[in-house]
Amino acid sequence: MLGSVRVWFLVPVMFLLLPWLAYRLRRSIRRQVNAYIAVDTQREAVGYKTIAALFMVLQTTVWPLYIAVVLWLWPWLLPSPAAQVELEEALVAGLQTGALILWIGLLGRAIFRPQGWGQTYWGFSPALCRFMRRALMTGYLAALLLLVPRHVLLAAPGGPDVTPYSLALARLFFTTFQLILLCIVGLVGWRTSPLMQTVFPRVHWD
Repeated sequence: MLGSVRVWFLVPVMFLLLPWLAYRLRRSIRRQVNAYIAVDTQREAVGYKTIAALFMVLQTTVWPLYIAVVLWLWPWLLPSPAAQVELEEALVAGLQTGALILWIGLLGRAIFRPQGWGQTYWGFSPALCRFMRRALMTGYLAALLLLVPRHVLLAAPGGPDVTPYSLALARLFFTTFQLILLCIVGLVGWRTSPLMQTVFPRVHWD
């Protein structure tokens, strides 16, 4: 009875209340970032750039922190049988890796968003910021779809009949991610890419 009450109480909190609070908090922090960037741009106020950077980093940690809280509460909310503890730990470790990848992706998107940090303080053009957002999003999705399952496969328990296939699939995921990453680096470093045109504006490639 107590376990049922705990489930009915925590499930709405975890999947309704906490996401709503995270959404509201992220919007509030983003408004603060925009306000500090605007004030610093207009008045060149000392220290506002640092405060804006801190708020930007804080904004990008909201959803990864929510995932971490859910993962922390999950074993207490729904305890797994002893035989499935190792599998649950592998899944939790994979989701924690996903939360870290999510934070990196959100931070990159915050830096290169329109009228954001890169465009305001680093002088990046809107075309370059849009190009970098797309490159980072491609890398982020590839890491999320390939590195997280790889981490789960490497950490999950398995018998002698299962382990070789898990290792082979993990290698396939990692090789695919490396190929995608190589393509992204090639596109970003290509001589006609917006980044190279910004870094070397006066170089005429033959």
